[in-house]
Amino acid sequence: MNRLTQIAILFWIVTLALTPAGRTLAQSENLIENPGFEQGQGDTVDVWGFYGDITWTDDEVHSGERAMRIAAENSTSSIQSSWFQAPAHARVEVSAWLKAENVISSGSYFKLRVTLQAFAEDKETRLRHWDLIALDGSFDWKRIESSVIVPPGVDYMRLSIQITESTGVTWVDDVDVRVAQTIPPVEEIDLGAPVVLPQPWQLHADGDELPLRRVGIVADDGDRRILQALTPVLKQMDLAYVFVPTGGAVDLYDTIIYAGNSNNAQLTRIFGDRFRNIAWSDLGNEGYFLATWQERRKTYIALGGNSEVARFYALQTLKQLIDPERSSVAAVEIADRPSLALRGVPVGIQWFRMQNELLDRMASFKLNFVWVQGSFLNEKFWFRWREPLTEDEKTRIADFVRAAQQRFITPHIAIAPRGPDADGYTTYSSDAEIDLVVDKMADLYTLGVRHFGLSFDDMVNFGQDVLYGDDIDFFDNDVGAAHVYFTEQVYSRLFERHPDISFMMVPMTYDALSHRGDTDEAYLRALGQLPAEIGIYSAIERTKGAAAAIELTNRPHMIWDNFWSSFYQRDPAPETVLPLERPMEFGEGLIRGYSFAPLIPTLEDEYLITWRTGADYAWAPERYDANASYQLAAAQHLTRDDVADQVSSIPSPVILPDSGIYAPPFAVTIGLLTEDGVLAEEADGVEIRYTIDGAIPTAESPRYTRPFALLNGSNVRVRARVFEQGVAAPGSASAFFAVSPEGAVPPAVVFGPAPTSPLALLQPITQSRITRVIGSVAAVGAIAGGAYWVYKKQVAGSR
Repeated sequence: MNRLTQIAILFWIVTLALTPAGRTLAQSENLIENPGFEQGQGDTVDVWGFYGDITWTDDEVHSGERAMRIAAENSTSSIQSSWFQAPAHARVEVSAWLKAENVISSGSYFKLRVTLQAFAEDKETRLRHWDLIALDGSFDWKRIESSVIVPPGVDYMRLSIQITESTGVTWVDDVDVRVAQTIPPVEEIDLGAPVVLPQPWQLHADGDELPLRRVGIVADDGDRRILQALTPVLKQMDLAYVFVPTGGAVDLYDTIIYAGNSNNAQLTRIFGDRFRNIAWSDLGNEGYFLATWQERRKTYIALGGNSEVARFYALQTLKQLIDPERSSVAAVEIADRPSLALRGVPVGIQWFRMQNELLDRMASFKLNFVWVQGSFLNEKFWFRWREPLTEDEKTRIADFVRAAQQRFITPHIAIAPRGPDADGYTTYSSDAEIDLVVDKMADLYTLGVRHFGLSFDDMVNFGQDVLYGDDIDFFDNDVGAAHVYFTEQVYSRLFERHPDISFMMVPMTYDALSHRGDTDEAYLRALGQLPAEIGIYSAIERTKGAAAAIELTNRPHMIWDNFWSSFYQRDPAPETVLPLERPMEFGEGLIRGYSFAPLIPTLEDEYLITWRTGADYAWAPERYDANASYQLAAAQHLTRDDVADQVSSIPSPVILPDSGIYAPPFAVTIGLLTEDGVLAEEADGVEIRYTIDGAIPTAESPRYTRPFALLNGSNVRVRARVFEQGVAAPGSASAFFAVSPEGAVPPAVVFGPAPTSPLALLQPITQSRITRVIGSVAAVGAIAGGAYWVYKKQVAGSR
């Protein structure tokens, strides 16, 4: 049974486990009773509850004969639907038709609001509520819409529409709540092609797996830094590798990797032979090609692209194609390119406790944009934005920026000037306040930051969505004019010092842009006065929202998507979640780029559907299919993570002594390292298999039963692997040994073919160790009848 068949069977087995019982996509069923307010008698409307100044009216309707009129005068009036049963772990789409007249807010929170509430089985314990829409001002009939993912434990829901502690009138009609998306089952999909995310533009695979053995890497000096990212994978497989100068001999190696651009004649020939339908120019700046094949019993890998970042992305795909268990790589031909220039995530303080894991994950999914703001770094970019950075904080920022750039990720660091309450307001007209921001950004510039931002989102939560003090007269009480002035001044003053910067801002009104009231529209139109080079970063969900952003602000926006984070930030997400559902029409002309807010590490889904499908969409929205992406994301988890889970309880083998050069008599011991650090013999149901020719042990390899000797002149690579009930553990142990009559460590370490003489039981002698293999091929000679490699020796503890 081949690997692909095994995976297909795995899919079939887990289908029932991942399919919510009795739940199907039910887009045709409205969960709201009497949604158009047509049923009722006298002044009583069926199944709706009322509070305040409510009228069942026929003089202003969107459709049918009736609608609801909600009025308030510095008070609260609301209507509320009947209870409806919550669909288990589904995304529900909520919409209604509204018309408003002079809705004037009495405070930052109080407006015309549409709210969905979630309750326990007793219908009294409220578990959650979502303010889906918050509007003020006047507007004609418009359809408002939003969506909610129903969290676990919710039994009933109800919808309310209200004017809260404000003045004005609104009309409501044609309310709609329906299931828009459920978790798709994991299907028995055709795995004739390897699982690669983001999904490539072109992919051809024949199902073959090619062996990986001694690796020679032929690359320009500039690509060596990129290919170092392959080192952990090679180490996991205990594969020796060397960099070979361009034009150098590659006959010594069983696996040859070529990396470079169109100036490389070898790669140009490979590209022309294998990708006849495209040209190098079709790949753009970040696109790449990747080909793996076997020829004369050698495995060849070609990574090509027009830039370093393109070849870095090719490498990320290669890492997904490698099976460390088998030391093999899938035979493929892949050509790929992204549609969006900016692809990434906004992150908060929680992720900086695992900074490198964050950046490694972003790199593996070819994300290149990270937005940092808020409570990051002791709130020095948030409530304490007026305070200077300490030397320790500067060091931490510089380390983060450097680590991001090494992975071709561009960090954007933003300041959110605000206080924890209204007393901490920013004076936008103040030169002193502006210069404080500029000086802090100038400090960041010295630390390597080149991309900056200002954030005005969620100011309503701190009572700072209005102006105070001198700003009221300076800006004629216009918040939009204040934010434009402050942003333009910060940008222009910083640009004067450092003209190589870029700049972006998050507006105060940053979501539901397509159905805002006239007050919010006036704010957004004010942003259209910003210099064209200043980007805007907002939460857009639909194409009409993206079109509205362009119409209102004279530029496409960078998207900040809260698809998952809005619903899974209180309780841990289930092991698998809904795949991202967004329009395929998003593209460079409609949006500037796309990012999704990741769940905080302690709450994220085990299958990483959030990251896998989010990155898949960001790479190329027009090629994205939510269900297909979900299936591939689940497959990637099952084929990698679950295998590791199955064998995680198997102890790792240990080879003693450490790699090195030893005097005869000399023996090798292999055992299992227990929790208390004792080397034990085989456990029940667990056996050790080993090889002395460098090959990964299989179930047919010799079983280790006792220490074995290496004779004078031996230069071997011993590998050991643990098997439990015939199932191989995910990794193997490896050690290099040379046996010298003098027992001294020569200036170079050599290894070659396995000895042919019989092995005998001898006592081991501990000598020096080699901590890692470095350098390149230095000489070719003969030892024990075969070729050998010469490596520089590295003493333990040195670099």
